[in-house]
Amino acid sequence: MSQCHLMGYSFGGLISGMVSHYITEGTLGRVTGIDPSPPYNIKEFDPKYFIDVSDAEIVTTIRTSVVAEKIPQTSIDFYPNGGVMQPGCIKWYTPELGK
Repeated sequence: MSQCHLMGYSFGGLISGMVSHYITEGTLGRVTGIDPSPPYNIKEFDPKYFIDVSDAEIVTTIRTSVVAEKIPQTSIDFYPNGGVMQPGCIKWYTPELGK
């Protein structure tokens, strides 16, 4: 498992973190979440399934919107252009989070 790298965008980033909790032998080598989303539509979601530093040997997040700022810090966090709103992008989803 140490040679395995899971990567996901938005809900896929959240799922990448969840997968690590179901591995019974070894540890994932790396997990990368690109704007991993919080579990908006999951009822009774256990917070331990957020992508976090315990999910792999190295856990990286790339935070390009306000959605990803709700996720706990990881091993390496990237905040392109401050990580809130990217140049040229419009507020097309959840604009209330940017207020």
